[in-house]
Order: sequence, then C-alpha cells, then structure tokens
Amino acid sequence: MRAMLELPRLSLPERDRRYAAVRKQMAERGLDAIVLWGWPMMWDFYTANARYLSPIGGNAEFNVLIFPAAGEPTSIIQMPTFLDGWAAAQNWVSDIRPRT
Repeated sequence: MRAMLELPRLSLPERDRRYAAVRKQMAERGLDAIVLWGWPMMWDFYTANARYLSPIGGNAEFNVLIFPAAGEPTSIIQMPTFLDGWAAAQNWVSDIRPRT
C-alpha cells in the first residue's frame, strides 16, 4: 500500500518539536489532554488544527485527535476503509481508530 500512496512527509524531528511546544503550553495551563476536531469542509480549511499535530485527515476525511500531555495521541477517523491508507501515508500517529 505504501508504494501506491507516496505523499510528502514532515520529519519526526518536526513532529517532536511541535509536540514539545504544544505540551509546554498544555502544562502551563494545567491540561491533561486536548481534543482537536479536523472538519473537512471549505476545501479542508477546518482540518488545520488537528493536522498540525497529526498528518491525518482532509480530502473529505474527519480527524478527531486526542492529544495527551504525555504518551501517544489517538486519531479517530470517519471511514474505517481508510485505516490502512492513513497508517501507510504518515508516521506520526500509530493509534488510528474508526468512529464507532
């Protein structure tokens, strides 16, 4: 599947930089987690908040990202048929689940 879906990727050091910056802000505010809703309307304009921390979503795909103060984030997508595709297209989030 990966050979069929070669998309540009941001690096893991960039992921780590973003995660650290957001977690610093979360710690200053006393937040244990944040939930980001990526809503693919208006040419995917409303997916930017979730896509900043997870390159999942867009192109008519929702991404609800649960981003904890520590540990790995969880992405919940609308269409279970895209689970394998999103897993192959990015390497920032490994816990991808379908909406139930």
